[in-house]
Amino acid sequence: MIVVKKALPLLGLGALALGSGFSPIALTSLPGDATPPPAVFADKAGNIYIHSGVNPGDHVKVTLVGQPYKKSLKAGACGQLSFGPSTSMPSVGNSVAVDGTTVDLTKITAVSSAPKCANGAYTPATTSNFQTSKGKYELVGYTAGQTYGVTFNDVANHFNVTVNGCGFAAIKNTSNHPLTTSQLTIAGTSYTVSSLTIADPPLCRKSGSGVAMYTPASW
Repeated sequence: MIVVKKALPLLGLGALALGSGFSPIALTSLPGDATPPPAVFADKAGNIYIHSGVNPGDHVKVTLVGQPYKKSLKAGACGQLSFGPSTSMPSVGNSVAVDGTTVDLTKITAVSSAPKCANGAYTPATTSNFQTSKGKYELVGYTAGQTYGVTFNDVANHFNVTVNGCGFAAIKNTSNHPLTTSQLTIAGTSYTVSSLTIADPPLCRKSGSGVAMYTPASW
């Protein structure tokens, strides 16, 4: 049995991104013995849900403790892989692995005047990895235009999930984000994956000019 828990006005992407202007319409009465799961819970497939304490349009940071962060980087015109600290990743750690080959970042020299890449070649010419004065690493010797898998060995796997119009977010168990770690943090709060309550998930569907959240009868 599925019951409608709430319906929210659909205001478009701009309003959704701001997470404002949403107000629940009348709630449908739940069965007397219904018990909603905790704010963070898992389903039988290993996906994790956040259904309380968040608002539509919120971006929630998830960190998988014990799993390294991986991303694909495309080599530039001079065969260089470029990366450095950013707002989402303040530190790149001490080493990376490029397609399985480890590169020790602590042994890369920082240069005050970095070589410039133009017309497929560095000026002055270089065959050595280097770090710019702004902290950006340039790993050289790769094939221009080719994409490489880079693992940041000292950086925990992290990503953002967006809270949908019904007011909940789903963290999917995928090959890029395997939820097999023992610990994860959601918006800075730590959770033990094996200790999460297992429950049937809600559904979010368009309903006329709005959206509706459907919850299992067990809620």
